[in-house]
Amino acid sequence: MFEENIETREKIIRLAKKIESDLIAGKFNQIVSEYECDITEADIREMLNKYSKPLFLTPDNEINNVKIIKIKTDEKNTWAVDWDLWTEKGRSDLTLLLDVTKETDGRFVAHILDIHVM
Repeated sequence: MFEENIETREKIIRLAKKIESDLIAGKFNQIVSEYECDITEADIREMLNKYSKPLFLTPDNEINNVKIIKIKTDEKNTWAVDWDLWTEKGRSDLTLLLDVTKETDGRFVAHILDIHVM
C-alpha cells in the first residue's frame, strides 16, 4: 500500500516507466550510465536474452498494481519498487527491482537492484 501523496507516486511511476522503456528499446548501456545499478549491462542483456520474449510497456490499467513500499531510513525518503515486466501475452516472470530516492533538491533518483525471475 502506498502511503505517500499521489504526486510522489506519479513521479516514481514516471521514473520506472522511463527505465522500462529503455529496457524495451535495448538501451542497456544508457541504463547503466544514467542510473546507479547493482547489475551490469551484460547482466541485463543476458537476463532478457535468456527470457527471449520481447517486452512490452506495462498496460495502463496495471499501473495501480505496481508495488511501491516506503523504506524507513533516517537520511532520505526512499521507496522500494517492484515493477513487473510484460510481454504481448501478459505479465512475464521478470520483475525490475528498484529503489527510488527523493533527493534534497526534490529530484527522484533510481537505483536499479536487479531484474528478478519470480
